[in-house]
Amino acid sequence: YDFIVTEPDSLSIQSVLATDPSCFGFEDGSAQLVVEGGTPPYSQEELINLGEGFYELLIADSNGCEASTSFNLTAPLQIEIESTVSDYTGYGVSCNGDSDGFIEINSVSGGSEEGYTYLWSNGDTNSTITDLSPGFYSVVVEDSAGCQEIFEFEITEPEEVTLEITQSDYNGFGVSCFGGSDGFIEVNASGGNGIYTYFWSNSTTNQ
Repeated sequence: YDFIVTEPDSLSIQSVLATDPSCFGFEDGSAQLVVEGGTPPYSQEELINLGEGFYELLIADSNGCEASTSFNLTAPLQIEIESTVSDYTGYGVSCNGDSDGFIEINSVSGGSEEGYTYLWSNGDTNSTITDLSPGFYSVVVEDSAGCQEIFEFEITEPEEVTLEITQSDYNGFGVSCFGGSDGFIEVNASGGNGIYTYFWSNSTTNQ
C-alpha cells in the first residue's frame, strides 16, 4: 500500500491594512490582516479600537500553526496653542469689577494643521475675545478633521480699593479754635493694584 501525507500551505500574514487613530488620544484605529495558508479559521484577522503605538501580533490557525507580524499606528499631533491673557500688573482686569480683560490665541499647531475654528464659553467664535469681566473662560479649538482640544483661562481682578480715614478731632470739632488751621485728614488705602496716588479738592497730593 502507498500512503501520501499531505500538509497545508505555510501560514503567513501577507499584509496589514492599518487605519491610524483619527485624533490624538483616540482609540479608533484598526488593522485588517491579509492571511494566507494554514488551516482556517484563524485566531485573528481584524483588530479594532486601537490607539497610537507599535503592535506585535501572533496569530494561529485551527491546527495551532502560528505566524507573526508587526505594524505601527500614528495619530495626529495634539492640538496646542500659544496665547496671551491681559495683564494689568498681575491681574486680568485693571480695576476691581472692570471688564477690560482679553484672551488672544496667537497661534495653533497640531491636529490636521489647518482649518482651525474656535468656540468660547461665552459663545464667541473669534481667536480673540475682549471686554472680559473677571472669571473663568474656556475655548474649544477644532481642526478640519474634527479633532478638538479644550483650553481654560482665568481672568483675575484686584481687590476693591478701601480707605481708612482718620480726621482731627478736638472735642468734636475739626480745628481747635475758631479760625484755626490745625485740622487734618489722613487716608490709608488698601486693595486695588499698584501705587496709590491722591488728589485732594484743595489740589494737594499727599496721603
